[in-house]
Amino acid sequence: MSCVEQMRRDANTESSTRRPAATRPEILELAADRITSPDVIRYGAALRGNAAYLADRDSQTQRD
Repeated sequence: MSCVEQMRRDANTESSTRRPAATRPEILELAADRITSPDVIRYGAALRGNAAYLADRDSQTQRD
């Protein structure tokens, strides 16, 4: 068996044992978990008591 044939056989074996592709709801859930608007970031910083971060964000907002 040639190297190419072996690689093809291995690829076919791997693809048959892989988990199916993510469904649309799973992708949307992942995207929603990663969305962070400036207001959400600011609120999280306020909850952590990160005053320096808040001051920096406020100064950036005023410049924009």
